[in-house]
Amino acid sequence: MNIAKKLAFDVDVEPTFPVKGRVLRKKQYDENTDDEDVWSPEEAFEYDYFNVTTDRVIASMRNRFEERKRFESIFGFLLDSRRLKSLDESELWQCRNTFHSTFSHGDKSDVDLNDLYSELKILQGTLPNKFMSCIDIS
Repeated sequence: MNIAKKLAFDVDVEPTFPVKGRVLRKKQYDENTDDEDVWSPEEAFEYDYFNVTTDRVIASMRNRFEERKRFESIFGFLLDSRRLKSLDESELWQCRNTFHSTFSHGDKSDVDLNDLYSELKILQGTLPNKFMSCIDIS
């Protein structure tokens, strides 16, 4: 709320919510007499706009982090030199299989298992011991 007030002040707008008049009507004989909750304009803004927007942001962030985890599970071993160099034979084999299965459909594949494994072994041996990102490696 403070941020919104500051923004309103910066653009020279009055930082208040318009107040709607409450319509009073006569209750019928068999009508329930419990009064409805009356919200202030700030509470209505929070409920109708702020909470909805916050929920959307949370859902979007959750989706992005799930996609990031999936990307990491497929390409993670290629993202930095230290991780690639630290893989032993079985871990490299596992990464190769995951990469291969991602780019396969039935018995068709864009990746040759043996070529990928031999290229990764060569890359492991030729990379320097300092940290390099995937952009630096290429």
